[in-house]
Amino acid sequence: KETKIAYDFGLRIHVGSSPFEKSKIVDFAPRYMLINKLDRRLRLKQRGSQDTFTLDSHSEMVYYVGDHSLKKELQIGDSIAISDDDFEWSSPFMLEDIEEFQLRFRARGPRGEGASTKAWYMPNKFNGYHYFVRVSVSVVHGSIIAVTFSNPMKPEYIIWNHTATPLYFTQLKTNKDQESISPKQAYFYTWDDRLQPTKALKVKIYRDEHEFPLEKLMNYDPIRTPAGDLHVSCFTEDVSRVLEFHNPTEVGGELRTKRRKTTRFNKGTAIGEIAEEAKKQKVNVKIQLEGIGVSIIDNTPREQFYLSIYDIYFEGYREIEGKNNESMGVKMTIEHIQLDYMVGNRFPVLFAPKKLMKQMKRKKGTGDGYDSMTDEERDPEEEAAEEQERAKAEADATPFIQFQIHRILMKDSAESKHVMEKYVLCQLSIQEMDLQSSQDLIMSLMGPLSSLRHKFGNDARLASMQSGKHSLQLTDLLPALNASAPEIPDNILEQSTRKIYLETLLLGALKLNVSFKVSRKKSAAVLLDPNAFFGLGSVIQTVGGAAASISNSPLYFKELILSDSFNTPDYIINTIGKNYLNQAILQFYKVLGSSDLIGNPVGLVDKLGSGVFEFFNEPRKGALKGPNEFVGGVRKGVQSLVKSVVSGGMGSISMISGSLFTIVKDVSGGNDDGSEDAEDRLKKPEGALDGIATGIKGGAREIKDGVTGLFTKPIEGAKRQGAKGFFKGVGKGILGAAASPFAAILSVSNSVSSGIATSVGDRVEKNGRFRHPRYFGPRKTLREYNEGYALGQSVLAVIADRKYQLEAVVYCTLLPTREDKPARLVIITTEYLLAIDKAEKLSAEIELRHITDFGLHQTEKGRYLVVNSKPKPDKDEVKASIKSPDLDKLVKLHEVLNSYLRRTSLVSVSG
Repeated sequence: KETKIAYDFGLRIHVGSSPFEKSKIVDFAPRYMLINKLDRRLRLKQRGSQDTFTLDSHSEMVYYVGDHSLKKELQIGDSIAISDDDFEWSSPFMLEDIEEFQLRFRARGPRGEGASTKAWYMPNKFNGYHYFVRVSVSVVHGSIIAVTFSNPMKPEYIIWNHTATPLYFTQLKTNKDQESISPKQAYFYTWDDRLQPTKALKVKIYRDEHEFPLEKLMNYDPIRTPAGDLHVSCFTEDVSRVLEFHNPTEVGGELRTKRRKTTRFNKGTAIGEIAEEAKKQKVNVKIQLEGIGVSIIDNTPREQFYLSIYDIYFEGYREIEGKNNESMGVKMTIEHIQLDYMVGNRFPVLFAPKKLMKQMKRKKGTGDGYDSMTDEERDPEEEAAEEQERAKAEADATPFIQFQIHRILMKDSAESKHVMEKYVLCQLSIQEMDLQSSQDLIMSLMGPLSSLRHKFGNDARLASMQSGKHSLQLTDLLPALNASAPEIPDNILEQSTRKIYLETLLLGALKLNVSFKVSRKKSAAVLLDPNAFFGLGSVIQTVGGAAASISNSPLYFKELILSDSFNTPDYIINTIGKNYLNQAILQFYKVLGSSDLIGNPVGLVDKLGSGVFEFFNEPRKGALKGPNEFVGGVRKGVQSLVKSVVSGGMGSISMISGSLFTIVKDVSGGNDDGSEDAEDRLKKPEGALDGIATGIKGGAREIKDGVTGLFTKPIEGAKRQGAKGFFKGVGKGILGAAASPFAAILSVSNSVSSGIATSVGDRVEKNGRFRHPRYFGPRKTLREYNEGYALGQSVLAVIADRKYQLEAVVYCTLLPTREDKPARLVIITTEYLLAIDKAEKLSAEIELRHITDFGLHQTEKGRYLVVNSKPKPDKDEVKASIKSPDLDKLVKLHEVLNSYLRRTSLVSVSG
């Protein structure tokens, strides 16, 4: 009869790395690899099978399941004198379960003669003459299951008998013979059948039997015995679970000290031998930083992002005890973290705490700048009072991030590479935060990232190989094409199966307010390869085009506590990740309910809920104080309810009308030229009256654009595409004119409702940019950050309908005026001299090439810098006066203007 042999293979289908993203690679490899890192040979068999095989010490082999009608479970045993009795073999374990555990099997002979008694995991009377083996099952190369056998570091379980009578025990629901523990002795243990769903010990105490699950940490009820009450407790000692039996009279310092000393089971140390404590070495470090800033700059150069980390406190220590143990602790707090997008003003802050950052000491620029110019004018008493208020606020405030960790490293010996990590405490707390992003931002980032990948990734290496510059093989670019036998890493135990003991992990509750803006503006960013980044570009374009913008979607994540966990870091991280992912999935309705297209009903319900709560809570608080306070509480409650109803309702109307306005403009081709996004037309009013005025202006503008578009769009189309473009323009003009009344109504509705919501509701302040975008100057060189010049460049980008946004700042200063008026910002650009009021309105605009003369003047009314210019030869001169009581700054302004005009030879004047 022909014998059929079944082979197990691991199959992995994956996408190749760049530049082979469109290639699918199919890997065939051995499914199971057995690795023996012990100093002795092992004998193995499939559970239920009579066939056995050996695995030599420090070797590895490919394993094929012998009988596929049986479960894929293995057992190990001593390579000498193995009988068919179950007790000679270890507990079975599943080949497909990725985990780490310990097994034990009885040594040869009735009492393990010839076996070493030095290490706890070798056969001796304290472990029932068993070998203990650490088994690590992990995945290698995506499809290979590697089973590694090695020496364990600490026992999984210890049973302590502090009583005067022997104890007899066995695992519950097994057929194993009972084992015994002598009085006043410890016994090392691991499960005889670890596949049992219920893991518990059945212990015989005198004549009675009791069950104790070792996975649960607890103090059991006292057990009555002829010798008195017996106390039982299950706790952790280092990374071992300890089941302790003791009498009440022994619960004290003597017993605890005794247990600590006798449980030092280091490699090469006899059981019960007390290791002499070495001198401790301890290092303490304390660091406090005012802040750290990181700029990301493109090749224009232009600052794209700025990450600011403010008020950092770090405290850490490292303590070495002897040669085998080391402990480390870290405590860190961060007051504020913020990521700013320095291009555009739609979402200037991408990430920031919800709590406002007030009265902080920001970095001052060199030379003239906003901070350096205003500090001189401040009252010292007022500055001292503000400093005290700021110090008090900082003392009472909770830091944005609080992190604390205490870790202990333990070794078998000073020479051992096997390190056991114990985390006594891991704690992380993050306060409420705002996350904001937009479709434009994500798409704009994909271009540079794709360029970097092509420049520094395998694409560049492939081009080099094809050109013959380097003798690279295809397997160098794509290691998956290497058909040789797979290599098992030497550090496989430290990669995916290394376990850590986590005594306490505490992750505080977290709240995120998520906002996302969809853009329908056509830009170069959307022309990226849709397959780039695993199709992320296509997903963003599709979802972004179909979905509406989301405003302040609240996501709540509950507090997470893990205790007494002994698992691999990957398992712990996956457990935490799944917990937060499940919570996020359950809150997905909040994201959909925060859509601007339907008026953000989640936000509306939140506001109404707050109003209803205040409606009942304020009278209740007042009633506790007296009749008059009760009346005042009723008034406050009614006001809060009306505010929440009106502001919430008007806010929802504003969002709906704004989203519909954007859709109408998009459908009618109102922003096909890319000059202005539809959302940019919707100005946010400061109150009800301002909303009415803004709405009327916006509605009139829409009607005007619709009418003029009948004539301008055909002409623009003819210029771009000739006759074809002309007829396209005619169609767009007609569609725009037909849609303009609807756009006008929606614009008025948005402005009026937004103005009412703003005036009635409480003003919600948010963190603005940490600082203004970096200024590079006319030469485009990177220099030390200057707050004054950065302020000037930021103002130029927004004033006069962005007329001066391309101008480079030559000089910038803030000139104080009268005490009852704000200071005036004066900027010299490469072509203009501009004076700007605090409201960002131009009070003086002079082209440098038209200046005829200038000079300083002083009269009874004050000091002036007078500049005469003649924009047109046939017109009279125009005189502009810049007034300030600060003579030094006027003189400095005069000197810079004179020097720049002479250096550039724009005009020949003498000031």
